[in-house]
Amino acid sequence: MAQTFKVGASAHTITSVKIPLKRYDYPGTITVSIKAVDANHYPTGGDLASGTTNGDTLPTGSYETREITFTELSVSANTEYAIVVRAPNAPVNMTKVAYWRANYYVSGGGYADGEWKESYDSGASWWHQVNEDFNFEVWGNPASTPISASDSGTGADSASIGLSVVDSGVGAESDPVIGPLGTDAGVGAEAVTASAEMTIPDAGAGVETTVIQADISSSDSGVGNETTLGVENQLTPTDAGVGSDSPGISASLTVAESGAGVEAPSMEASVPITDSAVGSEAVSPTSALTVTDSGVLSNESVTTPGTLTIVDEGKGAEFAWRIKPSTTMIDALALPHVLSIRISDPATMSDKKVQGGSLPRRKMVGKSGRTVEVDGWSDSQTEIDALDALRDGLRRTFYHPSGDSFGVLVTGFAPNETVDEYDRRTYRLSLAEAN
Repeated sequence: MAQTFKVGASAHTITSVKIPLKRYDYPGTITVSIKAVDANHYPTGGDLASGTTNGDTLPTGSYETREITFTELSVSANTEYAIVVRAPNAPVNMTKVAYWRANYYVSGGGYADGEWKESYDSGASWWHQVNEDFNFEVWGNPASTPISASDSGTGADSASIGLSVVDSGVGAESDPVIGPLGTDAGVGAEAVTASAEMTIPDAGAGVETTVIQADISSSDSGVGNETTLGVENQLTPTDAGVGSDSPGISASLTVAESGAGVEAPSMEASVPITDSAVGSEAVSPTSALTVTDSGVLSNESVTTPGTLTIVDEGKGAEFAWRIKPSTTMIDALALPHVLSIRISDPATMSDKKVQGGSLPRRKMVGKSGRTVEVDGWSDSQTEIDALDALRDGLRRTFYHPSGDSFGVLVTGFAPNETVDEYDRRTYRLSLAEAN
């Protein structure tokens, strides 16, 4: 069996995969590997990485998620690969088998970047299942570019990267530099790593002085290798007006070693900045942030753990809009596998008879507030417990996938006492609007 998947826009490494398995009888050793795929999206060639797990110790009832570790494998961005699972010692008459959990006939095709594959001749030929996918998780590490600095025992060793700046307008740009510094007072090799990606197009008249600075000190008073200090930055300022834009990311790290060991701290930042008027924007994010200045204000300083859009219209105020959630949420908790949402908004009416007529006149005299019922399912007891914990009498915020939101109290939670053949349990969550 196999499941294809696609690497995202950034290259990385793979160190393990996690797949849910169970057994019938004793299938023996199960081998899990990563393979390349051919033009028809089928596994091809030898194993790029592989590992094993003991199929005889798998449960026979519910599935158990097994993590199979590999020697670290580098994979390319925007490239398709396959997870291949085989039980080479199981008999061909299917009397001793391992089962890999899957989603059957998923509406819309399930996982968009891959699908279920099968082979009945040990991988010589393959066929696929439409709208079906095996469950899987791929784990690894971001790609890095090493910079080495060797030490002969005395003095300071430094390494730096110079980054180019593209100017399509009028102005002067100064090249940003990353400069790690390693100092060794003993015996050993110091290796410092840093990577940066920067694009600074200038379509106006001004000076862009963009700096990424890493000031790194490593002190070794013993024997060992310090694989220190990875700093990753992506900075994209665009100047379409007149002014000076000086966003900067700086880091200062100190690592002291008094014996033998490995130190590896790291930092990451991503800052897109657009200036279409006059002013200076200074941002300090913890994740993706977009700042637009179309007026005359200066010094917009924003720190956010999410994605935020800020618009400056020149009147001294910033307006922020919440991005529509892709899932139904209560506060920061995403409700699992929502199947239906029913919102009622009952009104209290009063009737008044009309003189000489038979039809009453109805008038709305008030509303008691909206009520919500959410039906869904979960195969995780942890998720069921998290939903049950919402019945604590606290006011919370309900977020509808349409973008609507309002305050609620959780008035009821009713999980089904039984589960289906895929270990899924249905639930109903009841909410009442609260001011």
